[in-house]
Amino acid sequence: MRKLLCVLFVAAVLLGVLAAPAAARPAADLAALARFYPMQTPMFGVIRTDDGYIETLDGLIARVLVKLPPEAAPRDVTLRAALDQLAVSIGARDFRSGIRPWLGDRLAFGLLNAESLDAFVPDFLIAADVRDRAAAEAFWKGLLERTDATFTEVREGDYTLYAMDAGDLDQGGLLITDEVLLLGLGNLRQMLVTREARLNQAPTFTQALGLLPAGNYNALLYMDVPALLAASRDPGARALVGATGPAVIGLTLLDGRSLVADVGVVRGMDSPLAALGLELPPAQPVDPAFAAQLPANTSLLVHAANVKTLFESFLAAARASGDLSDREFQRGMNQLRLGVRGAIGLRLEEDILDWMTGDYALFVTLDEETIRRFILQTLVGEAPTLEALPLGFGLVVEATDPAKARALAAALGQALPQLTAQAPEATVTAAAIGGEEVTLIQFNTALAPGQTLPIEIVIGANDSVFLIATRPEAKAILSGIPGLNQDAAYTAAARYLLDDATTVWYMDSGGSAGILTIGVLVMLGTTIGDVFADIATSLDSVPTPVPSMRQAREAELLFQTLAGLWASGTISSSSDAAGERLRFVLTLP
Repeated sequence: MRKLLCVLFVAAVLLGVLAAPAAARPAADLAALARFYPMQTPMFGVIRTDDGYIETLDGLIARVLVKLPPEAAPRDVTLRAALDQLAVSIGARDFRSGIRPWLGDRLAFGLLNAESLDAFVPDFLIAADVRDRAAAEAFWKGLLERTDATFTEVREGDYTLYAMDAGDLDQGGLLITDEVLLLGLGNLRQMLVTREARLNQAPTFTQALGLLPAGNYNALLYMDVPALLAASRDPGARALVGATGPAVIGLTLLDGRSLVADVGVVRGMDSPLAALGLELPPAQPVDPAFAAQLPANTSLLVHAANVKTLFESFLAAARASGDLSDREFQRGMNQLRLGVRGAIGLRLEEDILDWMTGDYALFVTLDEETIRRFILQTLVGEAPTLEALPLGFGLVVEATDPAKARALAAALGQALPQLTAQAPEATVTAAAIGGEEVTLIQFNTALAPGQTLPIEIVIGANDSVFLIATRPEAKAILSGIPGLNQDAAYTAAARYLLDDATTVWYMDSGGSAGILTIGVLVMLGTTIGDVFADIATSLDSVPTPVPSMRQAREAELLFQTLAGLWASGTISSSSDAAGERLRFVLTLP
């Protein structure tokens, strides 16, 4: 019986992990089964199990499978078929006839105490809505009898208990009522009728749920992080108990194609910085309109606000680390100020940081076709040829004081010839782009023996921004051509960013596909190379085989497949007095 409970617990956890978002329910309604869990429950999760949810999941699976090669993913793979196989494996004819008649719309699982995490089977409880008590009893009793499990059946007016220990009915088992099924270890009858406060009334639980930004969800996971840390054997983990509060994760689907994972973390009672008398200013929300200052073909983006606050946060963290005394810290700051003044003739705070209080962004653009061609040439053993850098990049900072922004750009331009004097391959010249005087840094990087690739970096500013970027991207920004706010993929993704987001990460389909393809090929290339080297050594062979044209075509297919799986992905964060929020969004084509 204990082994059966363990298997069912693992199955419930896997169902929660693998379940994708679908048409959602209010968080409080979805979490209603928390009323059967003790108030101190350190981990609780719940998912929808209704037919509409399963149908939506199968629709999402079909949308993904159609983007994959048929030989890699059969089109008939469905969650419904998997549930039917599970039902057959435990003696039912199929899911619809054996389980659906009694299983309700929600299934929850929970860890009852953090200390039992080290046990082979932790103290857990699974709860599920019940539609038909008689059907549920018939199913479970038949299952227990087929598995030869030892159990004792106890029938009362309000419940039926299948206890795994005849000598002690409160050791755990399975309890079924007209509305709920409880499966787990411990006194199930007490969990059903106790007058003690339950998890749904716990302030930590309700505070965490209150942080979720969307109204409706399909799956929730709550964790009392301080309790879990306190139960850890790691002293470092126990030391963080007061640094954070409970956390909750909610999964949902927006507009039928955007998979969303929301994370809320209650603010901790104790802050390492506060203990030192240090307090950081609240994070500054970004301005969505700043996307107009970025290239329209941006593939990867990190967007935040207030470089000055970021710098101050870095300094506060350095002081909080305790590695430096106050005297050593001040000496280091003075040396930094003198170094900046000596190098470019500007004051660190007054001339640079004080005006960097607006938005800033780091971006990358990718030439997908050039990257694909480069990969193919490499795989078939040809010398890769590139006429231009297949990616662009840059830092863009809002010029809240255009005069100081231009002064910084000019100071860097004047200092660079001396700073690059020891690098004869680099040349620094003045140029004009978009009606602005800029500094152009040109140098070559070795691509292969006898082949170099020219790279040009621009430092400049206008009335809107200060920038350091590759030349094509700098030209696009300074010339005022339509920016990222005009890109269809970005504007669609921006709809799902958190309100008052303080940080935004964005990735389009081409950028993610290029990075993932390169990563996969690097890993495979290393492995294949090692295998070829071992074979060559063992056979005393001189040449090492190179990948074939077939493998090159497979790499091309990999890139196209990855690029077609999704349209964009974003991560956004926000914070307030209650806690921190994170939103992860993956939008399908």
